Formats: sequence, C-alpha cells, structure tokens
Amino acid sequence: MNATHAGFILAAYLICIGVVGGLIVVTWLDHRRLKRALAQFEGRRGSDAP
Repeated sequence: MNATHAGFILAAYLICIGVVGGLIVVTWLDHRRLKRALAQFEGRRGSDAP
C-alpha cells in the first residue's frame, strides 16, 4: 500500500461506516414509528374484532 493514499483509503472507510450506520439508525427509527402506528391501529379495531 502506498502511504500517500492512506488518507484517502481511511476517509473512504469512514464515509462508508458513517453511511451504513446512518441507514441502520434511520431504519431502526422507522421501525419504531411503524410499530407504534400499528399498535394504535390495532387498538382502534374495537368492535370489529371477531
């Protein structure tokens, strides 16, 4: 490995880790939001339940 490219390689890895980490966080937050919305929807069924 050429030492002059080490900064570029490190930056590329850090950016990839940041992007993948951000996608994981966004997916996790969306999952929590959808679970809450589904729980409210199920709570509204009321007399429709068999």
